[in-house]
Amino acid sequence: MADATVVRAADRSRDHLSRTSLPALLYLTVVEASVRDLLGGGKVVGNHVVLDLGDGTHALYAHVRRGSLTVREGDAVRAGQVVARVGDSGDSGNPSEPHLHFQLMDGPDPDTARGVPFTWRGIGVPRNGEVFDVPEPAPTAPA
Repeated sequence: MADATVVRAADRSRDHLSRTSLPALLYLTVVEASVRDLLGGGKVVGNHVVLDLGDGTHALYAHVRRGSLTVREGDAVRAGQVVARVGDSGDSGNPSEPHLHFQLMDGPDPDTARGVPFTWRGIGVPRNGEVFDVPEPAPTAPA
């Protein structure tokens, strides 16, 4: 979402299989979700990347696909750069499909950080079938 520094990068959690039967869905929502909740935020967010945006604000990209990270802790990233692939790891509200959870927070640790409100500007939230694109930055005048 912005030029930043990677401060956390984890992609060892397995992705959930599609839960299309009632017994499988019950197992995911009752057994697996309870275990992950007891183990803390790291298990809830699953595979994830946290970016330090500066001024005490951090961006969390959670539930990414295992083995898909393209960055490591300490890497500098640019707005629009691919950092991972969408997956379905962690306790992600128990959906049956890959998706991305995104949030801003006031620290790098999902267990202790608080959410930071934000709004989309000039882009909007994509509907089904729409592509979410990062616009090119406006050119700056030479100094």
